[in-house]
Amino acid sequence: MIAKWVSSNQRDWDDKLPAVAFAYRTTVHEATGFTPYFLMHGREARLPANLMYGEPDETAEEGQDSQPQRMLDTLHQAFETARTNLGKAARHRKAHYDLQAHPTQFSVGTWVWCLVTWKNQGWYQKWRSLYEGPFKVLRQLGPVTYEIGCTNQ
Repeated sequence: MIAKWVSSNQRDWDDKLPAVAFAYRTTVHEATGFTPYFLMHGREARLPANLMYGEPDETAEEGQDSQPQRMLDTLHQAFETARTNLGKAARHRKAHYDLQAHPTQFSVGTWVWCLVTWKNQGWYQKWRSLYEGPFKVLRQLGPVTYEIGCTNQ
């Protein structure tokens, strides 16, 4: 859908960014059950449709003094619900991951590549390799932990 908005040379994407960001912020997220706009401001954004069809019906005003407290109560409820929904989503993702995750076994003498998790200061990280090696497996220390040779000879 967004691809239709951007010209074929892809030079005008920054002109479309505010509309795309607004659409993202006013879309209900599956994990939280709320729009990011609501979680930030305590109310839904006013959309152009509100100008045409009018504002959604609000509950009767009880007075100016109760408005801040109502907003705090609404946000508190929304945050609690969002936390609950995020927890459910995390458990769902973990269960899905666990169904497909299988630890890889390496025998002694196998050549492997080692994931490098540290970053070099002053280096542009985007272009660095995430792996070093190959290294030879010297011995297995645990179910998924191995000792590998320090040199890749």
